[in-house]
Amino acid sequence: MRNLRRLVAATLAGLAALFAWVWLTLPPRTQAVDLGGWPPDTSPPTARGVFHVHSDRSDGSASVDDIAAAAARAGLEFVIFTDHGDGTRTPDPPVYRAGVLCIDAVEISTSGGHYIALGLPASPYPLAGEALEVVEDVRRLGGFGIVAHPASAKADLQWKDFGLEYDGIEWLNADSQWRDESSRAIGAAALRYMLRPSEALAALLDRPDHALAQWDHSTRRRQVVGLAGADAHAHLASVGRGRDAGGTAFAFPGYEPVFRAFSNNVALARPLGGEKWAAQDAALLLAGIRAGRVFTTIDMVAAPARFSFEGRIDDASYPMGARLQTAQPVALAVRAQGPPGARIVLLADGNRVATVEGEALNFIATSPAAYRVEVLVPGAPGTPAIPWIVSNPIYIGNGASEIPPPPPSIVSSRDLNPDFDFDMDIETGAWVLEHDARSTASVEHLVDRVLFDYALLGPPPTAAAIVYYLGDENRAALDRFIFDVRADRPTRASVQLKMNDETGVS
Repeated sequence: MRNLRRLVAATLAGLAALFAWVWLTLPPRTQAVDLGGWPPDTSPPTARGVFHVHSDRSDGSASVDDIAAAAARAGLEFVIFTDHGDGTRTPDPPVYRAGVLCIDAVEISTSGGHYIALGLPASPYPLAGEALEVVEDVRRLGGFGIVAHPASAKADLQWKDFGLEYDGIEWLNADSQWRDESSRAIGAAALRYMLRPSEALAALLDRPDHALAQWDHSTRRRQVVGLAGADAHAHLASVGRGRDAGGTAFAFPGYEPVFRAFSNNVALARPLGGEKWAAQDAALLLAGIRAGRVFTTIDMVAAPARFSFEGRIDDASYPMGARLQTAQPVALAVRAQGPPGARIVLLADGNRVATVEGEALNFIATSPAAYRVEVLVPGAPGTPAIPWIVSNPIYIGNGASEIPPPPPSIVSSRDLNPDFDFDMDIETGAWVLEHDARSTASVEHLVDRVLFDYALLGPPPTAAAIVYYLGDENRAALDRFIFDVRADRPTRASVQLKMNDETGVS
């Protein structure tokens, strides 16, 4: 009995010490910003919301209605849902739920990383496979494509090819930020989360140098819109048989605390109209994103935020996202109402060109570059500290151009060898089927063509193909291949020519 009392006393003392440690190391509350000196008419109306959110339609833990309600409690005006898919599902029409504008998008898995498509109508065929093809298809079908979590600590989530013509990039991704922390830091944050959930999540943020550097590199040659992705799932694990088989998802971290941590602010041509104008409001919001009229605020660092950034030539003014094709000097004007000690930093192609402590920065830009702004606040978390505000660039001049690759070598043309028989019997092995376990396929020789029939049965990525072996003798007689591909529905067809070198490696 005495040993039991000692054990209980030691346990209570340990819990008291743990509680005291958690209480003493709680992250600070949000710094309050006094907007008394901010003129009401200095900037266009903005809509504040979150981008990159998953619901129970894919790997999130809550319904669209419940997520919208969480966004409303967090004071947001819009949510962009990005459930995983292949682009073939018709997106839900824009609608206001709990007073929050809900917009449906899709996150597509490719072999080179994840790609989010905004404003994409239902694709006539599944989008998956090579990143190059998905980027091309999203743009061709009218969507706006954004690289998700480009610098994730998880290798299979990282974006592989930054030379592709993507439209936007996540300069900040919450999942990537929290994934690269140590287990000790995550454990401490989980304890603090019980008392100050949003502050505990924001305390794990730091400046994502790699993602920002990649964004700056991309904007040197073309417009690339930067957004902050919540990557909210509220689904740490499933208890029981799994969520899809009757289990229960462990909803951590919750949607509302994530939504309170940071947000995207989109400058609009007019204020949002409300429930009766959902379709028009969504088009207005997406137009602002496409144009790059967006800045991010880390709301758990300081709030509320008021920010403006514009370029001026004589009496004309130009907002974020604008490209000014001019040799004239451009007056860049930044205004940010922040807490005491806030510093405004102006960057050109990622390099600091001006810094000022206070509410306003004015700079005469004479060199072509992509100019963007970061606002730094004392006491912000992270090493290096996360910027409180990050703007999109104003582009001046043509920008630097990358050296184009050399053109392909030209080969003299000859007719195909008329003696080469493409209609070989299938039993000879010239035509070979290749497909994975999630597809079926067959090949049939007709008089003037080969009929390839296939069905993709599983979720992407999956593929089916037919292969024709030329042989060394026939290959030497050819210098080009002419083919005609037809399909009974819209389809992306990929044709590859593989040749073995002396080592037998293709």
